[in-house]
Amino acid sequence: DQFIDAKWYLDMDPNMECNTGAHRSLIPIAALAVPVGCAVPLVTVYLLMRNFHAKTLHLEDTLERMGGIYQQYKTNFLMWESVFLLKVLLLVCIQVYLVDSPLTQVLLSMVFHLLTLGLHCYAQPYIDENVNRLESVLLSIVCM
Repeated sequence: DQFIDAKWYLDMDPNMECNTGAHRSLIPIAALAVPVGCAVPLVTVYLLMRNFHAKTLHLEDTLERMGGIYQQYKTNFLMWESVFLLKVLLLVCIQVYLVDSPLTQVLLSMVFHLLTLGLHCYAQPYIDENVNRLESVLLSIVCM
């Protein structure tokens, strides 16, 4: 927060005065968004693991409900969608919560994207090799 003219303003949005109606209305949204954003990858992993251990991933009912989450991945990487969601969550944390300096945010984001590219190139999680190549190219572009 910044203190200007005897008023507090948000660092991320200097036009937003703190402790006003508009500011207070955003607090419950943020309070819900953070836990939900953290819970989605965990719930996804739980549901996939439950169905994996029950050997029901191939059943029509499971495919209809959850097939989009895991069908495009190799068997060893069924949880890759959760890894993707966690990567997005970590990137948001880097950009919003952890660092105030724009230069540090950019540097940390670049390192994060390079690590993500390395992880993807090592894992090659998709069944279709063309999708693996496309993902590698897109991650390389983000790193530039």
